[in-house]
Amino acid sequence: IYCKTKITSKAAKEEIRITIAPRESKNFQPAGPRNFILKVHAQGKPKEIIIEDQKIKNIKSEVMGKNAEAEFEKMNWSWNEADKIISVKVPDSGKNTTIKIKN
Repeated sequence: IYCKTKITSKAAKEEIRITIAPRESKNFQPAGPRNFILKVHAQGKPKEIIIEDQKIKNIKSEVMGKNAEAEFEKMNWSWNEADKIISVKVPDSGKNTTIKIKN
């Protein structure tokens, strides 16, 4: 009894595209709401991030860390300049989701 979610990415010069496939349930449902926190190593801060044709808000890394286990509806992202990491928070809807990180 388990569930599995396939996550794929493809990088191009102008964007990084990440696809979260629909959840494959094997007679299991998560106990409650949860988020995906995707961490992407990049050379620079992205211009914008779009999830399902909706531009999402850039927030501070500290705020994202606090909200990751408490807020399950909003999508947002943060940039860590020191480590050159983009963090993207996406609620796990169990459905197909496309994320575009614009360079």
